[in-house]
Amino acid sequence: METFSSLVALLEQRAASQPDDRAYVFLSDRGSEEAVISFRELKDEALALAARLTTIVMPGDRAILVFPPGLEFIVAFFACQIARVIPVPMMMPRRLGSRDSSAAIMANCRPAIALTSTAFALRKDLHDRFAGEGLQWLSVDLKGEPAPTGAFAPPGPKDIAFLQYTSGSTSDPKGVAVTHANLLANLEMIRVSLGNTRQSTYVNWVPLYHDMGLILNALEALYVGALCVLMAPNRSGRTPSTASSRRSPVTAFLPPPPFRPMAWPRRRC
Repeated sequence: METFSSLVALLEQRAASQPDDRAYVFLSDRGSEEAVISFRELKDEALALAARLTTIVMPGDRAILVFPPGLEFIVAFFACQIARVIPVPMMMPRRLGSRDSSAAIMANCRPAIALTSTAFALRKDLHDRFAGEGLQWLSVDLKGEPAPTGAFAPPGPKDIAFLQYTSGSTSDPKGVAVTHANLLANLEMIRVSLGNTRQSTYVNWVPLYHDMGLILNALEALYVGALCVLMAPNRSGRTPSTASSRRSPVTAFLPPPPFRPMAWPRRRC
């Protein structure tokens, strides 16, 4: 397996060697393909968003990622990598939730900007929840924009790739700084353990703010150059057969318990 210095180097290699291969697919509530992005499109979208980020924040600043299920999170995550802004994946605060870990995360990481979808950026309750934090908000859309000209200084292996926080269900969330070297070593261990390859297909409904959804599924698929099929967490519980019935000549890797809603036999999909 080829070695990489960072997630940005990994994305560049996938965009160069598999430009038109589908990287991520997001399924609608009806099971149809709602959004699709190739490796080259992912790189171009991330570059365009990174260029916007550099006009607002500085390398090393933190950016909270607050997204509904979809591909926009993936673009925002890689845009932060390219701009060397530190992403902080975070669960969307519930409208009427009595317990909310977002305040503790905000106080700990002190973000300079919040990235979210266009629809969520219009939610008044979301802005009210973070009022007084001095946050700038940036909406993320999949516009198919061409990649901007100009080079970005690449991150190094010891640079922080993202901050991962615990759920805060039993105490205040605890954060861990994950470097590019940490992450790539973990992805290689997963590859060796599971034996997945470019011919594999991932099917994931674990939220991307969770390390299992982000690392074990979304990033691992990119690491080996495989397709990752994403769906909303509530979608899998209603009709779990959608994921296992997708037609392709490869084996689908499904999230392990406790995120698997039922015991599915391993099968050719």
